Amino acid sequence: MSNVLKSYDPVAVQLIGDGDKAFLREMLELFIRNTNTSLQGLTTAVEKRNFSLAASLSHKMRGPVNHLGAEKLSASLKRLEDLCVQPTVNPNDVVPLLQQTQQQCDQLIHELSSDWNIAK
Repeated sequence: MSNVLKSYDPVAVQLIGDGDKAFLREMLELFIRNTNTSLQGLTTAVEKRNFSLAASLSHKMRGPVNHLGAEKLSASLKRLEDLCVQPTVNPNDVVPLLQQTQQQCDQLIHELSSDWNIAK
C-alpha cells in the first residue's frame, strides 16, 4: 500500500480486522458488494424520482463508509440524503451530487481493491 493520500483511512480499515486478515478481507469484500448494490439502487431511485428511497439508501451507506474513514464520501452521502428529504426536491440538484457520490464510491472501491488485493 503506497503512502499516496487515500479516500479512506488505512488505520481505520486495519482496526476493523483487529489483526485478523481473513476477517478484514471478508468485511471489505462485503462492503464492496453492498456498496455496489446500494449504488445501483440509489441510481434507480433518483431516475424514478423516488427521493425518499434515495435518502434512505444514502443514509444506510454512510455507516459502513464512516467505519472506513472515507470522510469526503460520507459528507457527499449526507448532502445527498439531506437534499432528498426536502419537501420539494429539484432533480437538477440531485443528479450532479449523485454523480459525484458515484465517482467517490468508485474511487474508494478501486483503492480498497488495489490496496487490499480484493476483487471488485
